[in-house]
Amino acid sequence: MKKMLWTGEAYREAEEVFAKEFEIEKYGYAVSGKNEDAFTKYDEDQFIEVLKEKDAIVIGYDSLTEKVLKSCPDLKVILSVRDGPEENIDIKTCTELGIPVLSAGGRCARAVAELTLMTMFLLARRYIPLQRYMEEGKWSKYGYGQVDEIAAESEELGGKTLGLVGLGRNGTELSQLALGIGMNVMAYDPYVDLTKVPAGIEVKTDILDIMKNADYFSILARVTKSNLKMIGRKEIYSMKPSACFINTGRSALIDMEALYDALDNNIIRAAALDVFSEEPPLLNDRLYTFGVEKLIITPHIGGTTKERIPHQYHSLYTGLENLKRMVIPRNLINPDVMMNKSMKMKEWKK
Repeated sequence: MKKMLWTGEAYREAEEVFAKEFEIEKYGYAVSGKNEDAFTKYDEDQFIEVLKEKDAIVIGYDSLTEKVLKSCPDLKVILSVRDGPEENIDIKTCTELGIPVLSAGGRCARAVAELTLMTMFLLARRYIPLQRYMEEGKWSKYGYGQVDEIAAESEELGGKTLGLVGLGRNGTELSQLALGIGMNVMAYDPYVDLTKVPAGIEVKTDILDIMKNADYFSILARVTKSNLKMIGRKEIYSMKPSACFINTGRSALIDMEALYDALDNNIIRAAALDVFSEEPPLLNDRLYTFGVEKLIITPHIGGTTKERIPHQYHSLYTGLENLKRMVIPRNLINPDVMMNKSMKMKEWKK
């Protein structure tokens, strides 16, 4: 029986399926269920010790470096529970060594899109400050019996423009939800195949066109070395004074100080953040200086739903079955590995 190391989240139903083919060894905080282990970091030598002689790994956030990969010659396939496995796996070395890397891309698409749309509704209807007033025993900011001017300024999302950066799985899912409630959608993605863009989305080639016209702005692009802080002061300060800025993707794409300055100076009306430069943020972080009228914050929960884990393991199992038949899976991160004469999965049935 082949051997598998499991460092991704525990999920009994998936384990039972994989156990038909693998002898599974669990390792790391993600499978322990103990909060005190949540930020345990294992060094390379420790990781090599448990990974060597394994044929496969279901991996969460542990680092698969060049040293680790080259020290584990029996490793034939990597199954990452992440949307972006390149953040902790050396994909280039995997390809050179003939190791295919499967991702659970799309596992969070619906969840992230729904959270983003939810924050847009909350911002549009000024929901949170109005709830706070009622918790204080008020009917409005001014007391009882008056219609609050904040509520009177609330708006419908239908007819408003969503400016979107990133038309991957998450961005496409959000665009469909937005179109479904009557929003206009403008998007920027220099890598998108225009023949595959869903109907109703207006694709722009200049990101400033998106920023200037958006009533609600969302960025759901993947982080690369070339797009760090791609949304900076110039882009943010080009937005409408009535616009709202939403980031449920990656904080590294944003100049956070520029965003906070924009909120302080009323360059934009409000923002909603689910991701931060440091997680969890320090208690003296600037983000805590804004009231709920200006900034909605959530603790990086965009992809956290009870449906996510079943989604990810179904995707990984299906991808593995395709690889065993030498069929290129949709969730294969390094398809060039299929051309490598030393591709490890060719030995699978031996």
